[in-house]
Amino acid sequence: MDELARKAAELSGRFNLGVRTEKLSSLSAMGTGGRALVVEAETLAELAELLKIHRLNDWPYLVVGGASNILFPDEDVSFSVLRLTGTFAALKSSGSEILAGAGCSTAKVLALSEKAGLSGLEMTAGLPGTLGGAVRGNAGSAATGAAELASSLEMLDADGRALRLGPGDFQIGYRSLALPTELAGGIITSLRLSLIPSSPQKVKEDSSRVLAARRANQPRERSLGCVFKNPPGDSAGRLIDQCGLKGVKSGGAMISPKHANFIVNVGGASSRDVLALADRAADEVKVRFGHDLELEIKTANKRGLFIKRL
Repeated sequence: MDELARKAAELSGRFNLGVRTEKLSSLSAMGTGGRALVVEAETLAELAELLKIHRLNDWPYLVVGGASNILFPDEDVSFSVLRLTGTFAALKSSGSEILAGAGCSTAKVLALSEKAGLSGLEMTAGLPGTLGGAVRGNAGSAATGAAELASSLEMLDADGRALRLGPGDFQIGYRSLALPTELAGGIITSLRLSLIPSSPQKVKEDSSRVLAARRANQPRERSLGCVFKNPPGDSAGRLIDQCGLKGVKSGGAMISPKHANFIVNVGGASSRDVLALADRAADEVKVRFGHDLELEIKTANKRGLFIKRL
């Protein structure tokens, strides 16, 4: 029995929940990655116990929603993939706020905001993945991100203890939300979003405009979204385009001819193909323009640690 099978058997014996080994390529928006142990938690109690077990056994883990901005290794990994389902997909509006589980899809949260006539989430139109992932990565438009709407976060720390964070407890940056150091390994379980009262028609119209712009300017092939963060005062896509790299391929991956800051899977791409193109783009932009491009996508190693390169 290999290590993944052993972990699956042990967790299956303790929990009445979905535990399986699965290829990460079937979860990833890019369609790459080796095998991992995938565990679905439906309640806070299940998730708290899972965190305790992983800590006591020194098993690393990653919480994965839509896997829309994580590049997994091509090899089998030693970390568990935790997926939040069941109560973590709960969703409701109350006055000018939306209360949502971290496992709820961004599309469903936006749909509720449209129905309730609450403005602020329009910039998430067309974004894949879950609300927890969108807030954790402060996903959104060039001007604003989802984390800026969060008035409070419910979390479990690495020991499975529940706590609530207010705006003064976390720092919001460009495509990032920084939690206190002592909460490293903690998991956001639900969020409270403060929105602006509007009308259902106006919110829907504004969301439709954002979605139409994304579809017009971004590729439709499998990808992880923008590969690099925009450097101050410039656009990573423009810089890569100026280097003449649109359409350049490595294996089954290609720098999109439609938007140079996207690397797409045109058939059979590996994670190393993607990183080869990212490295080339970063190197050429550095030589020509002097900019050090910073990855916006996350690259996970075999133990689930996010690093600059696999």
